[in-house]
Amino acid sequence: MRKVEMSADSRETIPTVGAFGFYELQNLQNREAIPRVTREQIITEARSWIGTPYQHLARAKGVGVDCSQFVIAVATALGYVEPDFNIPVHAPRPHPRIFEELTRHLDEIPIGEAKPGDILIFCFNLRTRAPQHMAFVTDLGLCHVHPHTDIARVVEHRLDDYFRERIVSAWRFRGVED
Repeated sequence: MRKVEMSADSRETIPTVGAFGFYELQNLQNREAIPRVTREQIITEARSWIGTPYQHLARAKGVGVDCSQFVIAVATALGYVEPDFNIPVHAPRPHPRIFEELTRHLDEIPIGEAKPGDILIFCFNLRTRAPQHMAFVTDLGLCHVHPHTDIARVVEHRLDDYFRERIVSAWRFRGVED
């Protein structure tokens, strides 16, 4: 069990247990407190999912996950999202409710300013530019971790031209320390 420290004005912590994404909350009275995490903590948690098979709507480390649930699981482990947060059944693309919840904890940033630990949103239909995929930046915008459906597991790889031209937005967790 490890503790994620909350903002200085909170003095409360969120204990987390990594096995299969189950978490316990104890002594959390101020649910709006902003966690204090480093980029390294975000990347470490995201990378701990590498190898997890792709499974639509799943959120169990080592068992199955999709891109939306992957972002939610990392956000939960870091104390940004309540452990019981869930989204309704949706098509294989991020559900709008995910953005509603995460924007309570994220700030949109210029795409060119994305750093390790930030989240990139992609579209694969260049006409509509509708969000269809989410991933974490892991290497100054050149690598990311995501459940890649072509190889059906969470992977980390270079952010090539195909993905780069499909980035529609970039987001940063509030309270991230460099």
